[in-house]
Amino acid sequence: MSHFSDFPLIDALKQAVEKMGFDTPTEVQAGVIPLVLEHPGDVVALAPTGTGKTAAFGLPLLQRLNPEIHGIQVLVVTPTRELCNQVAAELSKYASFLKGVDILPVYGGAAFRSQVQGLKRGPQIVVATPGRLIDHMQRGSIRMDSISTVVLDEADEMLSLGFRDDMEKILQGTPDDRRVWLFSATMPADIRKIVASHLKNTVEFKTSRGEDRAASTIEHKYVLVQHRDREKALEGIVAVESDIYGIVFCRTKDQTKEVANAMATHGFSADALHGDLSQVQREYVMHRFRNQVIKVLVATDVAARGIDVEDLTHVIHYELPDERERYIHRSGRTGRAGKKGISIAIVAPREHGQLHRLEKLIGQTFEKIEVPRSGDILKSRLAKFVREIEEGTELPEEYQGYAKELVERLAGIPRQDLIQSFLGVYLKTLAGSGGNDENINLDPSQAIRPEFPVRRGKSPRGGYPGPGKGRSGERGRSYGGYKGKGKTYPGPKSGPRKKRP
Repeated sequence: MSHFSDFPLIDALKQAVEKMGFDTPTEVQAGVIPLVLEHPGDVVALAPTGTGKTAAFGLPLLQRLNPEIHGIQVLVVTPTRELCNQVAAELSKYASFLKGVDILPVYGGAAFRSQVQGLKRGPQIVVATPGRLIDHMQRGSIRMDSISTVVLDEADEMLSLGFRDDMEKILQGTPDDRRVWLFSATMPADIRKIVASHLKNTVEFKTSRGEDRAASTIEHKYVLVQHRDREKALEGIVAVESDIYGIVFCRTKDQTKEVANAMATHGFSADALHGDLSQVQREYVMHRFRNQVIKVLVATDVAARGIDVEDLTHVIHYELPDERERYIHRSGRTGRAGKKGISIAIVAPREHGQLHRLEKLIGQTFEKIEVPRSGDILKSRLAKFVREIEEGTELPEEYQGYAKELVERLAGIPRQDLIQSFLGVYLKTLAGSGGNDENINLDPSQAIRPEFPVRRGKSPRGGYPGPGKGRSGERGRSYGGYKGKGKTYPGPKSGPRKKRP
């Protein structure tokens, strides 16, 4: 199918797709939509992250739905709450011209009682995370006997998060005659076992892009640094990459906090996304990232699962992942819709062999780039400063009178001298006390660790104080305690403080 209008979909769905600006379907949509509409049995679809799988199963689900029947007809299971909310929101858009369709997201971190009330309404579609769905099943607050279709979205990620037993229980709790549509980027042995045990009359669809090849629209690069210099390398990369809008992937949630906090302290527009955030905090961070108030999101693989943000320019791997598939999933978040993207890995000497193995596995050659020098960083920031002046920024009304006085004071200075003076003042602000034009230490035998000349103590652009300083903007607040005037109050203790002998 070359156009969505070619699909045998009802007019209400075609109207919704047209309103959303979709015209040409992706490969997985072109292959799966007619398949699930025609095939009476179960379906397994293998496609990388970001290829339009929600529309591939969402449009056929809505086509087969009966809005007049109240009760769960469709159950969509997703690995994370972010993806749960995202899928529910997309299905709602596709159903915008259908009457009487009720779609309910069910996930951990939200009020259980309100979800129970929502389930009592009899929604036709429930989108749920495994853990919270099992809770409802055990408490008897959800009825599964009317389900006709179960969608397992990102099934391989549910396995990696330890939901194998939950997936088994969920499938066992649904009617024997229901259909199962399983979507996954890869097909590990455990997924094969689930398919063999719970799916019937199964057909399989796989994108030509496959599960083990990286997209051709992505440039793969790497920098070679000592492990201790990763943070400096990251700051240099972000500083010189013009108009960066991307995700930095870390291994652990503690690492995301440290990296994002360091970047925010050095004046970068960055924040962290990890499992310790409440749903409200997570949605706040994602809202700012989607609106590009935050230009760099630092996240773990689990926290970033389900994030679907268009026009990402960069993906940066703070450390190389252990699995080939995880690298492909990360990198696949950029270079979409035919646009160019850049994937940069920060590699320590001991990871060099791992990098070469990865090149062979994904069929791509990584270009080695140098870590930006301090002088390169200053030049990049000066160029950005000049661009911002050329584009112009209007002063708030309350400052315009005072600014006029300053303009009159500067009016006597020759234009060339004035411009050079502005650049000099800005350069001095960036460089701090004199600056440093040395590069990061790349030689393992050298012990010198030069510093980049960056602005310290600055909040990222947009007024947000950055991770570690509290969500309301007060300084001194961190994940562990609160710093008041002249005193530091520690966070909560598990017991009374013991006196020293």
